[in-house]
Amino acid sequence: MQYTESENSSSDEQVNTIVKNPVGRPRTAEWRREGDKYNDRPISKTYFKDYYQEKLGVKVICEFCGKSTNKQKLKSQHQLSKKCLNFQNLDFDKNKNI
Repeated sequence: MQYTESENSSSDEQVNTIVKNPVGRPRTAEWRREGDKYNDRPISKTYFKDYYQEKLGVKVICEFCGKSTNKQKLKSQHQLSKKCLNFQNLDFDKNKNI
């Protein structure tokens, strides 16, 4: 922190005020500046619709238990679903005996 002398005070009364340093990473993309404001909106107007449709809209079927789930949640479904874990253990036992 830096201490600076206030401009409004008289020379007899010196008041020190605290000037805080800026926090966080500076905005470096100058092409996003619009006057005094920083434009942090995505470039594509349909970005959010496209993102959620790609990540959450795609349904896949689990190869172990046959349950339909989102593509993004398939890995956690393999690890947490009791039905899926039981089928994984059965498949593991079958392959172990061969």
